[in-house]
Amino acid sequence: MSALLLYSLQKYNAKSTRVNGRSGTYTTTLLENPLASSEILGSLAYSQNSFLSFGGRINYDYKGKYIFSGALRQDGSSRFGPNNRFALFPSLSGAWRISEENFMQPLKNVLNELKLRASYGETGNANIGDFTWSNNIIDRDYVFGSQKSYGSAQSGFANYNLTWEKNRQTDLGLEAGFMDDKYSISVDYYTRHTEGMLFQKDLPSIIGYATSFRTNLGRLSNRGFEISGKANFKLGEVKWTVDANLSANRTRVDDLGGPGSLPAQSAIFGWDNVFQVKVGDPLGLMRGYEVQGIFKNTQDLGKYPQWVTGNKVGDWIIKDQNNDGVINEADMAVIGRGFPDFVYGLSSSFQYKNFDVSLIVQGVQGVNVINGNIRHQFGVHNVNTSPTYYNNMFDSQQPDRGVEYPAPLASGVTPLNNLTNKAVSDASFLRIRNLTLGYRLPQSLLKSINMQTVRFYVTGQNLLTFTKYNWYNPETSVTSDSVYAVLRPGVDQGTYPANRVFIFGINVGF
Repeated sequence: MSALLLYSLQKYNAKSTRVNGRSGTYTTTLLENPLASSEILGSLAYSQNSFLSFGGRINYDYKGKYIFSGALRQDGSSRFGPNNRFALFPSLSGAWRISEENFMQPLKNVLNELKLRASYGETGNANIGDFTWSNNIIDRDYVFGSQKSYGSAQSGFANYNLTWEKNRQTDLGLEAGFMDDKYSISVDYYTRHTEGMLFQKDLPSIIGYATSFRTNLGRLSNRGFEISGKANFKLGEVKWTVDANLSANRTRVDDLGGPGSLPAQSAIFGWDNVFQVKVGDPLGLMRGYEVQGIFKNTQDLGKYPQWVTGNKVGDWIIKDQNNDGVINEADMAVIGRGFPDFVYGLSSSFQYKNFDVSLIVQGVQGVNVINGNIRHQFGVHNVNTSPTYYNNMFDSQQPDRGVEYPAPLASGVTPLNNLTNKAVSDASFLRIRNLTLGYRLPQSLLKSINMQTVRFYVTGQNLLTFTKYNWYNPETSVTSDSVYAVLRPGVDQGTYPANRVFIFGINVGF
């Protein structure tokens, strides 16, 4: 048996100052330097937080067959309201090494390791920024008579009870090793329940100075599995190792603290109401309009349902999802998913005499990306566009030509003002992340030059990506913020492509 006690304290402080000059008071209009203003204003911004943790752990091992571990930690963060800054997070785990039992000894040469394990643990999330529980003070101007005065006002709504978002996870696993671990496999199934999620909640308009506030609400469920396997092959001087893994995760919104959904969020500017968290739905659903064709003539205008304010020849024909004979926001449907069905990876190393090769491959399957890069190219008639749109848009001179996109001055649902399935792409991909080739000088030569090791190598990163996505990078997100990355996954707008890198090097040991 062993025990461990931990104590940790972290503090962060940052300050910034700003000098402003009121517009119109500069002594020169050539260079608007704040110091050239006769009315100079200063402002101070600061950020600080602190984390305090206490923890302990106990481990117990009985004859290498039964293994138990228990941990308890208490964490506190200044990012939460003064009423609820501390929370307790316990965890328990246990394992049974079945392969060590007497009845398994006859199979020891074939099945050398068989372990059944289970665990339960709780963790907390405090990734919400500083002072989000409080009502801040911001600059606001006011007019007394005919004189403009500088002042301040409240911003936000205080929540003194804001506390940790808690995750409770249960895991069941099985490990097996065969032929002295020449082959091994590990299988895990888990469920995770998140309670008290750190979201914004709407406020009644009577508040006046704030429309929402940060609070704990709802419950989210995750379940999934992970499979990994490893194989070691040896044939003479050839050594080959293969390590592969596959995982899948499914989410479901169980509760939102009362309402059936949260306010819908845009994918990018102009494509509104795309993402919405709803009770009973998974996260990451992309909602938009399904294009069925183009109004090519006046007969089509009388044949298909139109936008609520009407359509004209050259507009998109939108699917009437609820069959009410008119197209409006009620006809938005799920047209994509921002989280994949599963992800997988493979790493392999090969060695023959003094030569070695290593390979890392990554893949994602069953995921969509919203291509926000095309919004202006496909939606505005007076800016540069791409051949994809220019050669594939409705032309009144050739109305019967089969095209995908409407006329430049289209009305109703257009590429500029609404998300459609035309902007949602399959973003599944297989990428060669890393490939390295190496060669070591033989020992006979190293001895003659008094060297321990000399290895030459060449490495390629992001060498190839196999995907149907026709923009720069299928592995993308419009935001790196952890909360909004979950609420608005799979949005590409100006994402930089993955760099292809080549490295030539030499490792020398004396």
